[in-house]
Amino acid sequence: MAIRCNLLFLMAVTWWLVTLPVAAHPASATKMTIHQSAGTLNIELLLPLDQLQQANPLWPALTAESPSQLHNRMAAYLDRHLIVTAADTMHEEAYAIQTDAPRFQQCDYETCLFVSVTAATEHAHQPSSLVVQYDGITHRVRNHRTLVSVSNSGGDGPASHATVLSWRHTSVSLKAAALSVTDLLIRYFNAGLHHIFAGTDHLLFLFCLLFTVVSASKQHNWSKGYTWRQALIMISLFTAGHTVSLALSATGVLSMPVWLTEACVAATVLVTAVLLLIQPARLHNVPVLLFGVIHGVAFSEVMQGLPLDTVTRLLAVAGFNAGVEVFQAALSVVVLPLLLMASRYTAFAITRAIFAFLTACFGFNWLTERIVTEPGYAWLISAVVLIAALITAFKLPPSQAGNKHHQA
Repeated sequence: MAIRCNLLFLMAVTWWLVTLPVAAHPASATKMTIHQSAGTLNIELLLPLDQLQQANPLWPALTAESPSQLHNRMAAYLDRHLIVTAADTMHEEAYAIQTDAPRFQQCDYETCLFVSVTAATEHAHQPSSLVVQYDGITHRVRNHRTLVSVSNSGGDGPASHATVLSWRHTSVSLKAAALSVTDLLIRYFNAGLHHIFAGTDHLLFLFCLLFTVVSASKQHNWSKGYTWRQALIMISLFTAGHTVSLALSATGVLSMPVWLTEACVAATVLVTAVLLLIQPARLHNVPVLLFGVIHGVAFSEVMQGLPLDTVTRLLAVAGFNAGVEVFQAALSVVVLPLLLMASRYTAFAITRAIFAFLTACFGFNWLTERIVTEPGYAWLISAVVLIAALITAFKLPPSQAGNKHHQA
């Protein structure tokens, strides 16, 4: 039994080392501000440096490049990933892109790259005819997003509006007419669906809750109806927590620094995974509610950077939250029956333990990444703690390892 557990732990560690760099959930978004004037657009980009490097793994470290090398690299990059066209002409006309010298800038707890771009044409098209296409970073990092705000620098023309770009939605049309209520709800409903689908931390937390409910059901011999009710209670508590905090945060009533919010989200994943590992059949209602509040603050980051008025922001919150809840409910309906079926087999306990262990690894590494500013040190801390935990597990006598496996 001890040999089998050791092999499973080694498999888990290998999986962790291979998948962790890919699955890490980006903590911040690119910010794009578009200033309109006749025949010219000024586009300002604030790009998180770590995610820009992640999207271009063959690039050298940008901080080590000279100003001229950095300028040339970013100019070539934006020529490929930023396109401005006039959409209402018989022959579609692309604007000429000119990139100013980029500079590094501190964004909350991470380094960003500020780039200013001027897009110009010889013909003075109306702003309503222009389309901006941008897939920077998202062409490789699928769960990245770009917060776009559009303003009229001249004082005439369309009112300011905003949108969210992702790998599926890569263009924004500079229309004079504001979005209808239906269009606004649909757009942010889709943003909510995409956000939770790409949110590895949130999905792992939800799976931990479902594993806990199924484990409690198996230990107490609950009926299927009672098990579903308990699952509904747990998910409802989590939903209530993040719905309230999402609305308060998105409207500016509740505010937390981004680094602190992301660190708290990572801590909720870590704590929930550890509880699943040591108390797999115990339901924790109050922590779930509090953790929901923390995740709601993280959800609000999608809209905090958008210059929306209060009514529009509330509609955006409603659509976004609806997207999150629909995806969460659909996932629970699919996963819970599968876990109930799997709980009939003896391998369920070891499967749950491996899942909890992996989730704890993810959570701990995310937590160190958000607290320790140097990524190398974060990896070193994670590796030391992981090795210490494995040495402790491997040195357990066979009887103790078996007892712990039996209790799980």
